[in-house]
Amino acid sequence: MWALDENVEVFYFSSFDESWKVGAEGEVGAYWGIWDKNEQLKFQNR
Repeated sequence: MWALDENVEVFYFSSFDESWKVGAEGEVGAYWGIWDKNEQLKFQNR
């Protein structure tokens, strides 16, 4: 992986709302994604 080869720190972020996150992140953790649980984009440029 490029980041390991170059010694670059990375942060993995799951961009979908997922109910399992409640246990690890509290009530709001399940809703931090930019896509909802039905894979619909929450925010759009208008």
